[in-house]
Amino acid sequence: QMRPRAGIVAPGGIADALRRFPRHRQRDVMLRELLDATGMARLLVPIPATLASAQVIGKVHDAGYMRLLSAAGSAAAAISRDGFVDTAAIAAKTGIPLGQLRDAGLGTDCQAFAGLWQYCRAVCGAAVAAADAAGRGRCTVAICPQGGRHHARPTKASGFCYVNDCALAALRLSDATGGGNILVCDLDAHHGDGTEETLAFSSRIHCLSLHRHGEGVYPGTGGARTSRAAGPAGGAVANVPLNAGCRDAKWVAALTAAVDSVAAEVSLAGVVIQCGVDGLGADPRRLLNLSHRAYRQGVAHILGLGLPTVVLGGGGYNDAAAACALVHVVDVALGAPAAVPRW
Repeated sequence: QMRPRAGIVAPGGIADALRRFPRHRQRDVMLRELLDATGMARLLVPIPATLASAQVIGKVHDAGYMRLLSAAGSAAAAISRDGFVDTAAIAAKTGIPLGQLRDAGLGTDCQAFAGLWQYCRAVCGAAVAAADAAGRGRCTVAICPQGGRHHARPTKASGFCYVNDCALAALRLSDATGGGNILVCDLDAHHGDGTEETLAFSSRIHCLSLHRHGEGVYPGTGGARTSRAAGPAGGAVANVPLNAGCRDAKWVAALTAAVDSVAAEVSLAGVVIQCGVDGLGADPRRLLNLSHRAYRQGVAHILGLGLPTVVLGGGGYNDAAAACALVHVVDVALGAPAAVPRW
């Protein structure tokens, strides 16, 4: 019997923890409703997930940093049950110096909120569950829309990312495939800086990021078209910076060439796709000018490698457009069985 082609993380008992994050709530609701409306939901194998332990998260994050996240989340809950809480208020409540909180990235785009640590445990647990499902053969493609937090570093939050589930998923997928080589393919319009830095120690994980680069574009890294061959000191790294207004054909051509180059150099056992869709022309950040067709074609090419694959979420700040694009990605993962409306 053929194993199911695609599965999706069914939050179940961790759903409340995932909803604590004040961003993307509406997008997540829209995605679920679209999957139901198109009939795709019943075709996807549900993947159960639980809260990740500190031991699991500690594979990529410092213990002191995790304690700080927990303390900040508890303090935020005592101040406000919903929304972000000012970092100065967290410092006053916890007694943790404001400078220490800011050094850990808790401020500006990564303020604390009630249930922060539970959310971090949930998003990591969801990504690890997806990696286990793909790597151990429960499905060929495991989808975790809540994941994709690619800017977080071992001791610092950044860019709305508090923990790096991308790195955890890659390491778990490698373990589940017997220590195989894993490609992290980052499709977000922003450079996957945190993932690249966090996984620099591993010669089993190889990072490819296709992103917008230019003056004033966050995070300001990945600007030179770089390539590092795999070796004992670390995995292969490929950064493909793009200019403003990049459209479908150029983006797909750049992605397929980069993926094929890494696949020719390294014997891969699996892939983790960070499928941020903030490159859409409808995204308010206007970084690129892509349509859903680019994501369909790009993901289809990666899945064409025939490897166990984890698909994580990521950026996307027009909730409706992002949800629609992710439905198209799910459609591709299912072998395009549904007539998805072309929004």
